[in-house]
Formats: sequence, structure tokens, C-alpha cells
Amino acid sequence: MVSCNASIKRGFRNNKIGTILNSLRQDIGRIMNYSTILCTDVEQNTYQRRVLKTNGWTDVYSVKNKRTNNKVYLTVKDL
Repeated sequence: MVSCNASIKRGFRNNKIGTILNSLRQDIGRIMNYSTILCTDVEQNTYQRRVLKTNGWTDVYSVKNKRTNNKVYLTVKDL
């Protein structure tokens, strides 16, 4: 399962909403019988990086995007 376009508006960050929505996505994946959920994320997205780490996701690959110079992570969580 691929998690994409998940975001929390700035005024609502740091209120555990990201963790709640992350858990919901994982529950949906389990109900739909997926084995793993994955997402990509840029290093400077500190809120998302924190949510993923808090919820037990693992960075499995990283690369520097030649076009944007962003460090991009591929992060996974077994369901």
C-alpha cells in the first residue's frame, strides 16, 4: 500500500493529528489485507519525519534528487 498526499495544515501540527491519521492509514491497510505500507518523504519535512519515526516506520533507502537537491527517503512499515 502506498501512502501519498497526506498532510496536516500548519495550524494543526504538533497536536497528534498526524499520528492519529497515520494510525488510521495503517488500519485501513490491515483491513484491506496489505502487508506493507510505504511512503516517500523529503528530509526537511520535519513534522512528517517525526510522525513516521514515532509510529515505527523504517527508512529503507535515501537519495539526493538531482533536480531539486532534496534528500528523499523511502520509508516503510510492515502491517
